[in-house]
Amino acid sequence: MLKDDALQQLTQLKASIRAQKDLAQGVVRGTQGRFGFVMLDDGREAFLNPDTMQRVFPGDRVEVNVITNAKGKPEAELEKLISSDFKAFTGRYLVRGKGHFVATDYPLLNRWIFLPPKSRSNAKDGDFVAARVTRHPFHNDGKGQAKIEAVIGAETDVGIERRYIIAKHKLPEHWSKAAEQQLQAQQAVEGTQQDPGARQDTTAAQQETAGTRQETEATPQAPADTRQQLAAPLAPTQGDNRREDFSHLPFFTIDAETTRDMDDALFIEAAEDGWQLYVAIADPTGLIAVDSPIDRIARRRANTVYLTGGALTMLPETLSHQTVSLVAQAPRPALVCKLTLAASGAVSGFEFAQGIIRSRQKLSYHKVADYLEQVDGTGIDAEIGAVLALLAQCSNARYQYRAEHALIMDERPDYELVLNAQQKIERIEKQRRTVAHRIVEEAMLATNCCAGELLAEHRLGLFSCHAGFREERLADVQLLLEENGHGSLAPDVGSLDGYRAVILALQREGEARASILSTLKRMLQPSRLSLDAEPHFGLGFTRYATVTSPIRRYQDYFNHLAIKQIIADHKAPSLSGDDLEAIRQQLAVGRLACKQLDQWLLCQYIQRHWQAQKDAAYAGKIVLLNSQGLGIRLDDTGIEGFVSFNHKKDNTKKNSKKKDADKLKLSFDQHRLLLKVDDTVYRLDEPVQVKVVAVDMDKRQISFALVA
Repeated sequence: MLKDDALQQLTQLKASIRAQKDLAQGVVRGTQGRFGFVMLDDGREAFLNPDTMQRVFPGDRVEVNVITNAKGKPEAELEKLISSDFKAFTGRYLVRGKGHFVATDYPLLNRWIFLPPKSRSNAKDGDFVAARVTRHPFHNDGKGQAKIEAVIGAETDVGIERRYIIAKHKLPEHWSKAAEQQLQAQQAVEGTQQDPGARQDTTAAQQETAGTRQETEATPQAPADTRQQLAAPLAPTQGDNRREDFSHLPFFTIDAETTRDMDDALFIEAAEDGWQLYVAIADPTGLIAVDSPIDRIARRRANTVYLTGGALTMLPETLSHQTVSLVAQAPRPALVCKLTLAASGAVSGFEFAQGIIRSRQKLSYHKVADYLEQVDGTGIDAEIGAVLALLAQCSNARYQYRAEHALIMDERPDYELVLNAQQKIERIEKQRRTVAHRIVEEAMLATNCCAGELLAEHRLGLFSCHAGFREERLADVQLLLEENGHGSLAPDVGSLDGYRAVILALQREGEARASILSTLKRMLQPSRLSLDAEPHFGLGFTRYATVTSPIRRYQDYFNHLAIKQIIADHKAPSLSGDDLEAIRQQLAVGRLACKQLDQWLLCQYIQRHWQAQKDAAYAGKIVLLNSQGLGIRLDDTGIEGFVSFNHKKDNTKKNSKKKDADKLKLSFDQHRLLLKVDDTVYRLDEPVQVKVVAVDMDKRQISFALVA
């Protein structure tokens, strides 16, 4: 046993050693390789060699001793694991000899984690699984362990891609018991309780689609306290005198043929010097009480996630597809925006009102376009046809007005992924934008502008904002403008008026400035939600708050509540900064999930075509430039892949004296977004011809090569 003076000396020695170290805290960042870095709180970046990286996970918060390695660079020696958020994850079950592992599917974590015998849950080699870390590698010489929580399915299972993505991103697909009781109480109050057999069929279909959805027992009658949480149903039969009756107006919806959550309907009539446009928006907030179970779940879900193969709805399907959807010939509560538009397309006045409407007909984009383009007029009567003609005139005027006084965003084509019975892509249909799309788009944009102005005036609501160019790229923006004859516009690009002037000036010059315009748009910030009424540079609007999709977007749902506080003195809920950040994060998760699922399915699709036609050439455009190569988007399918120049060029010359004679010479100008390869310069949006050279199904990446 050590004496007290020896213990004191040992403590002092440890303190002296620690004092001599360069100790710092930070967060681990992974890479595509086996090494990593620690992003230190003081702004430094310290290298983690492969052996050290084995002891941590990306995102871990650690304390390190910073040393200088043999290359003269800062390197981290691990001292302490402070915290780790890497607990639950998904991946593939792998058997290698006697070892059983999970190959993690986690950003910048290239690792297999060992599964002890009792932690394997009867999974089979190659299965997709959800797992949990049971032993962190920091305290175990880099040897972590995990336990399988659930077997998601085998690679050959129908719809495995969608089920896996849902599990990977922890997308909510269950409804709480309280939400189910609230829904049943609403149906009972309205007298629209579903037939038990139909409900059983619906539940079975949901189970088949979701894979892991558990059956919920029906509750015949919700408790009284749950029923009290429901807002009073606002249907015409309830005699609600707070709502204006618009049911005599021939509203109709324009949507895709498969759409079931119809949340806007249109009507228009001629005025003395323009038009009176009515935009009726579905009103779920009229049926769902603030802070009720469904209301809280809607906030957490943030929006409907439109995964290929089936959506995960923000509201229960019974509500979003039936009760509040603006289905034809059914009375529905609505928030109605009445806009007065001049012949020039300018909005000279607007008013929001709570109302009741009855949509006359559900029209598809194709049917409306065929009617207005005089291709096929069947199925549309004279009254609705006359309204469509006025809507077309109004939307054209509004479009021209925006082109002069706001901004017109680029029209990128949409692509529909049509799945077969195995839930694989059977074909890809490029969607044609028509006059019908413009009608709906212009009506929605005008309505959201009006909502933004109203909410800004009363300091309520959630705003969709866009702040223009990224601050770190402003110098590059000014340089490009000066080089291309617009130096006088450069000093004011940070303001809305200055940004708008730049974009309009370049748009007027047409194809001559198309490349510069494409380059500038790659330097923009992403749009974001804000509680402050800030401008939307991308649209050229001073205020913009979306209200036209409350069935599928929480920000619109929330803005309906805010507008009702203004027009009907209903107390609207508040959102904290943390609430807003949670909504932003959930929206980002949903977008990433959709992107990853589509990329997985597209890789399968292009691989099948590549195997059948190895030398097939495809037309595309350059959408990305970096120091390694080109990002290409194919014109006919929207599939994206990468052309890498990090290889040797074809060279038939013999007896080359230089070691690097066969290497391509790459020069990337990050300020102007130009890539020079030998003597060829590549620019954004330039057309190219490519062929497929590889499809990596593990990384879900497609490699192209240019066709001469």
